[in-house]
Amino acid sequence: MALSELDRVDRAQRAANAPVDDALPVLIELVGDESWRVRNAAVQSLVALRPSSRVAEALIHSLREPEDTGRRNAALTALARLGRDALPGLLGTLADESPHVRKLAADALGLSAEPNAVPALAARLLDTDANVRAAVAEALGRVATPEAVAALRSHLLDVQPADPLEASTVLWSLSRAHVSLPLPSLDTWLKNPMTRAAALSLTTHCKEPEAALSVLQALCSPMPTLRMAAVRALVHAGAGAPVVNALLSDDEERAQVHGAAVGLLNHLDEEVAGGAATVAAWSAQPGTAAALLIHRHGRPWDAAVALAWSKHGRAASVAVAVQLVRMEPEDVALALDLLQGHPDERCAAPLADLASHAHGETLELILSALLACDPHRAIPSMMSRLLDGTLEPDDVTSVERLVLGVALEHAALVRQALRQSATMTAQGARLWAASAAPEDREMLRDLMRSPDAAVRAAACEGLGRAGTRADAEALRPMLLDENARVRAAAARSLGMVGTPSHVSLLEARAQDEDVGVVQAALEAVCKLDETRARALALDKAASPRADVAEAALGVAEVLGGVTALAAGIRALASGDVQVARAGVRALGAARVREAVTLLLPVLSDVRWELRHAVAKALPRLWHHVPPDLPELAQVRQARDLEQDPLVKEALETALEQGAR
Repeated sequence: MALSELDRVDRAQRAANAPVDDALPVLIELVGDESWRVRNAAVQSLVALRPSSRVAEALIHSLREPEDTGRRNAALTALARLGRDALPGLLGTLADESPHVRKLAADALGLSAEPNAVPALAARLLDTDANVRAAVAEALGRVATPEAVAALRSHLLDVQPADPLEASTVLWSLSRAHVSLPLPSLDTWLKNPMTRAAALSLTTHCKEPEAALSVLQALCSPMPTLRMAAVRALVHAGAGAPVVNALLSDDEERAQVHGAAVGLLNHLDEEVAGGAATVAAWSAQPGTAAALLIHRHGRPWDAAVALAWSKHGRAASVAVAVQLVRMEPEDVALALDLLQGHPDERCAAPLADLASHAHGETLELILSALLACDPHRAIPSMMSRLLDGTLEPDDVTSVERLVLGVALEHAALVRQALRQSATMTAQGARLWAASAAPEDREMLRDLMRSPDAAVRAAACEGLGRAGTRADAEALRPMLLDENARVRAAAARSLGMVGTPSHVSLLEARAQDEDVGVVQAALEAVCKLDETRARALALDKAASPRADVAEAALGVAEVLGGVTALAAGIRALASGDVQVARAGVRALGAARVREAVTLLLPVLSDVRWELRHAVAKALPRLWHHVPPDLPELAQVRQARDLEQDPLVKEALETALEQGAR
């Protein structure tokens, strides 16, 4: 049977501790695995193996498989990380008879940026194969020592204008090394359309004042190819390049750069358009973030948008808010997300207009942004949409969730909107409950007489939050309501405002036919009388009804100690997997070593759900009773035998926590 991805990763990790003769064949095989996670694990282990010279030799040999891109790239990564240890083998490979292998050796040396490789690389600038020469030039640009730069500059003098591709490679490599050449020396290459982009990139590192003008002229040229080359050059040079700094420090030139960049945002070439977005962000004006979002059309310009926005903060927010109607849905989503980080009250009007007819995820995002900008406008807008009956069911849920999230912080606004509503819906009652204040108690008691069960349930919940001991008697009759949701809400609230004298009523509700009511009654008794709660939880944990037993075990888990231990022992013998799993969780809260002893044998149970629950419960127990070596050994053995990846991962986590 083929190994799972998790098992192959584990195999690669284990090989790091094996003798090199045993580990190398395994890891060289796994370095070509179809999964990048497995390849990454194999690279990690290869770098850790000793002696490194043996590892480098095996990796260099694997470079000779030209069709396996994944293996080749992983091998290059490993060789680069071996650094100086791989140097002898790679230097020898630079003279290999295969141009393909010579090129890959140059790539690896470039990735390692090893200065001692410069003499051998410089000699290969005269290689007979153009691809090898290009790889060598790129490698020297990555190493970027004075000797590497000198070799590239010397080679540039030898390159003939008739070979623009090689000249471009050398120019790009010099630019990567941030080399500043005299501007006149680049004149030949700036005039050649084939080398202009690379030469412009190198121009951005020139210190002469004329260099900035040269790049600006290219950026503003009527020739599209020249504008594209200038954008590519600026992006390749980076925001810290001398010419970029010079252009952005002058207001007039900055505006010209910005205008040219915005003009290329719609370019069909994704690289050009993306580069233009980056340059526009560097030279951002208040409206730049909005312009980027309008032209983005879902493209990965998030960083550019965020940078442009951050430069102008609230002014950018206002510009974006008024342009939201012109954006594609996914661009609106990004805009609304960023808007919450730069809120401004001036954004409230356009956001409220959008919210009046939006639906789905967009509505939720708009209202979230509106809340951040102006809660005094957002809450009435949300309440209006929620109470006017025009929302789809899913939208009702999301809007209500948003209001509930701010109901306490802005309770007065929520209640004011509710008072203006002509009817009391279930949503309105839930919002009253969430924002209820002591002065609302009488109104909540009135709502408990509503013919709508959802309203009665919400009123009970609100009285539990805002009520006092005096309100407990008003909840008593609700324990006998015909609707189970109301009975459960009344039980929960009685646990908050009741006294031990109400425990008998709640014990009676623990016999209810509805499991939700049983659970609410159990939790309420816990709050009022822990001793009676322990007895009640043990009694209900033995219920023949699996759902009731599971609810009681959840309460036993909260109570912990002896109650959790006794209830858990009984539940482990259940044939119902959900009850048995709840019993495992209860034992995890028992905080005694006896619980560990009971749980360890369950790691061999045929039901994966129970094995997973044990793996999750053990760290909780070990926090109170540190594991001994035999326990850890037993868990380690269970992990080694485990076939389910989810359980195996949980056991790994348990072992890591147990070893601390």
